[in-house]
Amino acid sequence: MSYNFEEDLKKAEVSEVKFYEKAKTYSKYIVQDVRHEKVYQEIDVDFVMIKKETGEKINIEIKSDDGIAKYGNILLEEISNRYIDSDGWWRKTKADWLLFYMPQKGYYYKIKVKDIKDYLLIGQYQTKNVFNSICKLFNIDKFCKWKGIEKDSLIFM
Repeated sequence: MSYNFEEDLKKAEVSEVKFYEKAKTYSKYIVQDVRHEKVYQEIDVDFVMIKKETGEKINIEIKSDDGIAKYGNILLEEISNRYIDSDGWWRKTKADWLLFYMPQKGYYYKIKVKDIKDYLLIGQYQTKNVFNSICKLFNIDKFCKWKGIEKDSLIFM
C-alpha cells in the first residue's frame, strides 16, 4: 500500500471548504478561515468561530479520515515522523473541537478535544505505526459508550 501525500491534501481541502461554506451560514457566529496563517498552522487550527453575542472564540480543526467510515476508528497523529521525532498534529493542536470528515458518508463527527483527552487518559487506544507516523487509534463506538451518548449525536451536517 503506497501513501500519496498530495491526494491527502486534496481530501483535506475538500473537507475544509465544505465546513467553511456551511459555517458562513450560521447567523450567531463569525467564522475566520485561518488555515494559511502561520500562527494557526503551528497550533493545528483551521478555523476560528466567534460568537457574535459574547465574542467567545472557538478553535476548530478539520480532519478528513476514510478510516472512520471503513473501520470505525479515529487516528490521532502523535508523532509526524518517527525517525526525527517530530510532533504530530494531535500533540500541537490548540483546537477546542475536532471535526472528522468522512468522504464516504458526506458528514463529520464533531468531538470536543477535551473529551478525547479524557478518554485517552483511561487508556482506551492502540498505538499504530502509519507510514512514518506514530498514531493513537481509538474506536468511535467505544468512545460513545464511554461518554454515554449515541454516535448520531456526533454528526455534524
